[in-house]
Amino acid sequence: MYELYCRICKQLICYRCSRGECSAGKKHDTEDFEEYLAQHKQRYEMWKAGKKNRSINLDQEIRALSLNIKAVGHKLADAPLSTVSECARETVQTLNKELQRLEEMNSELHRTFSVTEHFSTQVKDLSDVGFIRLIDELTITDECHRSKKFNLGTFDSMQTSTVEHLALTPEANAVLAATFSDVNLYNCSSTKSAGTVPIHGRVAGLYSYNGHLYVAMNLNGAGDRIVVYDQQFAQARHWMTDVNSSDLTVNNEKLYLAGLDKKLHVYSTYGTRLYEITEGAGNRLASHPLPDIILVTNYEKNCVFGLNGEKKEVLWSAEVEAPWGVTIDEYEVVWVWSECQQNICIFDDKGTKKHEIEHPKLTGIGDVTSICIKNGKLWVGFEGGLYRFQIGYY
Repeated sequence: MYELYCRICKQLICYRCSRGECSAGKKHDTEDFEEYLAQHKQRYEMWKAGKKNRSINLDQEIRALSLNIKAVGHKLADAPLSTVSECARETVQTLNKELQRLEEMNSELHRTFSVTEHFSTQVKDLSDVGFIRLIDELTITDECHRSKKFNLGTFDSMQTSTVEHLALTPEANAVLAATFSDVNLYNCSSTKSAGTVPIHGRVAGLYSYNGHLYVAMNLNGAGDRIVVYDQQFAQARHWMTDVNSSDLTVNNEKLYLAGLDKKLHVYSTYGTRLYEITEGAGNRLASHPLPDIILVTNYEKNCVFGLNGEKKEVLWSAEVEAPWGVTIDEYEVVWVWSECQQNICIFDDKGTKKHEIEHPKLTGIGDVTSICIKNGKLWVGFEGGLYRFQIGYY
């Protein structure tokens, strides 16, 4: 029974064979085959979505540029005779630049269509192993994924009541959206709510960690109550704090509360108060896959930073105008919402800014309270409800 896939020799192998060396003379670097195949299918869908989104954007830009070129021509035709010579010179220079841009965009659009059609045709006749190899040829891998440009395509409006916080369920198969009084459950494949979970009250933050959901319940300024739920949303334990917070996250058996007093308050996952971090003041938090590393946005200081919570050390800091929601995806790409720019800023895990993402539905959206990513989709909670966008890259 072949249950593993070797990333080095690109073959299916069994558990017994995985203990030996692969054909390259190295120790097998194995992954669970079903999980690895699912990851590649998701990457392929994101790649297709990115190509489609890019094609739509290019088509819109080409149309707008064509209209602009016509307008430049009309300007020359309508110019007074006394200024025709000077106007013609400026018009020719402008037209040359615009026509060059038009040629480049048309060329990119043609390449995008050709590549998408070529690989979509190939995929239909491939075995599962062949599919994995093909996706690797598309350079859709962890190592290169970070250099790709992301975009957002189709979207779904999931609810219209204000969402204050988002988190994955303890089993990481659904998304939780906390409103002022309830927490709604959304399956990743559905556009409708699967109902509410038995968590009632004003949620100041929530995060899933090691099969449990950690929730900070706001008690009207009297300090937050931390409640820990199991996978069936039954209470496992709870404790009181004297901290009024705006968010929480959990990493390496430590719970971090972003206090309204501009401090990070750190507890064990069983309620023991450990220490405070004054350099880690912020509004929204996210947990990095690496132990003890968390991400923090600071709205007042216009920055997002990576923090080593164990060493109380800021690892990197990057400028973002009025940042709020922050999340990190499976490729360790950091996504930050800029309230001022009304867009998503993309950073690598060292804080280097890569690019920005805009979408018509994000422009004028108002206050975005929280963002999270699951299965190639970006979830955006805001005052007007909850949106879910298909993520693509190209």
